[in-house]
Amino acid sequence: MELEGDSIAEFAAALSEEVIRRQVWPKQADRVFVTAYVDGECGPKDRTPDTLLLKISAEEAGQLRSELQRRGGGAPTPAVNVVSERAQLTPGQAPSGPPGASRINWLRIFYATNRKPTGQTVAATAFGTDDAETISWGSVDVSIPHEHKMGQLESPAIWRLEWEDPTKHIALAPRLNPLSPERWRQEVLSRATAMGRPGVLVFIHGYNVSFANAARRTAQFAYDTAFKGPTVLFSWPSDGNLIPYMRDEADAFAAKRFMADVLKTVTTLAPGVPVYVVAHSMGNRVMLHGYAELLRRNPDAHQAIRQVVMAAPDVGQREFKQVFKDFAGTKPRYTLYASDQDVPVNVSEWLHGDRRLGNGGANTAVFVGVDSIDASAVTREFFGLSHSYFGESDTLLSDLFALIHQGLPPDQRHRLKPTDGKQGRFWSFAP
Repeated sequence: MELEGDSIAEFAAALSEEVIRRQVWPKQADRVFVTAYVDGECGPKDRTPDTLLLKISAEEAGQLRSELQRRGGGAPTPAVNVVSERAQLTPGQAPSGPPGASRINWLRIFYATNRKPTGQTVAATAFGTDDAETISWGSVDVSIPHEHKMGQLESPAIWRLEWEDPTKHIALAPRLNPLSPERWRQEVLSRATAMGRPGVLVFIHGYNVSFANAARRTAQFAYDTAFKGPTVLFSWPSDGNLIPYMRDEADAFAAKRFMADVLKTVTTLAPGVPVYVVAHSMGNRVMLHGYAELLRRNPDAHQAIRQVVMAAPDVGQREFKQVFKDFAGTKPRYTLYASDQDVPVNVSEWLHGDRRLGNGGANTAVFVGVDSIDASAVTREFFGLSHSYFGESDTLLSDLFALIHQGLPPDQRHRLKPTDGKQGRFWSFAP
């Protein structure tokens, strides 16, 4: 928005909200937030931005000042209405190129990883499977196709001999944007405190996941849950391969101190900035031990964390009991999603000889202070592993939306019903 006129800056907020409400979303927006424009961060990066030009005279400035001082809030004043109607909207220009080139939503993901850089400049291969002694900080843009369907991680089909296409697939932009720790913090803080202070979403991936696939899943999950704040991916050095399971276990445990560093950074951005943590599969080991390490360093760090979501955790129940006792009395709501249809969790239970936290059904784990939810009824796949249901099931994504955005307890969320199991009462999805 370009504002022209004497002393118009003092009216910028009131004018901007009403102009956008009238010119961009007439009779559609319930609420409008206005923040400073930052080139490269606001709007699609493959087109020039829409522009609103607003001019006021010295006489109008005096009238606006008088009316706004008298109003002190509430409905727009007559002068605001008159000036807003006169604003000139110039739509941005799409780039030249093949049809559909502009049909992409770009979502910026802020990464923090203890993977060792490969030295390659392409974002998808910039980090490998070896661990590093320091954290690499930065951001990467991920495409969300215009025709994206909720719960889908659109990818090229090998059987169709498809190449990755950002207009059709969820894909990383060609280049990463490495940042210093301080610059990373500043950019995350700026987004976390804009638009009504939405906070920060932190995602930790699981076993058998590469950096590129972790970034793609993170973007899809943030987009499908409509999270408006910055999304942070903590990527630990999983091999991204089915075979080296034990190596992934060792790398997951070793990453706890780096996880603690990242959680410290996001929980100390500014007072009142909420943090939402979502961990999947083996990533729950990284998160749980990292969180415990953080609390040992700073016992009050939990105050900033609003929600902790443990999705399909590949964690032994005995191990969880040992770690979770350090969280007794802490502030976040802890939510567990489990399923008896989860093949990798069942295999892990067989390997370890210890029931896993992510195994649901009648034996769903129940702990004081944890909302345990059995997702078995909505995670059945005839030819799949039923392990990534947290990001693929419409039902789960809708439940997570209510949890993250509204903070609703299980008894107020759609389709959840109380169920009595072998370890006590938990919640399950009605089929």
